[in-house]
Amino acid sequence: MAARVFDIELHDNAAHPGSDGCFRSGSLVGKSVNIKYYTKHDRLLDMKKEGEAGPGYYLVMTGPEEGAGPSRGKIRPWVIESVFLFDARVLMRDLKTLNQNKRIGIATYVPVALWNKAIIYRNGVSLSCEVTDTQRDLLGRFSETENGVNS
Repeated sequence: MAARVFDIELHDNAAHPGSDGCFRSGSLVGKSVNIKYYTKHDRLLDMKKEGEAGPGYYLVMTGPEEGAGPSRGKIRPWVIESVFLFDARVLMRDLKTLNQNKRIGIATYVPVALWNKAIIYRNGVSLSCEVTDTQRDLLGRFSETENGVNS
């Protein structure tokens, strides 16, 4: 789904080291991207560790904001409330600056300020020129309102 909305050419091999594909158009044409989807936005991001082959960018789509904690008994519909675009090198640098380098890898905590800096879409609104009207409309099809959740 992300590949179609954001015009990403996926790698032929799903086990390609470091990224899922490359942008085919826009200002990031040719740049590699790792696509993430989380049913909740809890400020955690699975990242490559320093020294591992990594992407140029992380494209992260999330459901509603929710703190970390157990998911037992909770219903998490497949919705997209927010989309974030992180430059992987800048994110790594910022995390090191904030003394987060001990926890870079799976389930890396990313501070709110860095999420806010990377947000490109939220609840039907494009927050960056990186998201076109067409992309905004397509993402809107995955909103809670569009799917009758909580409406």
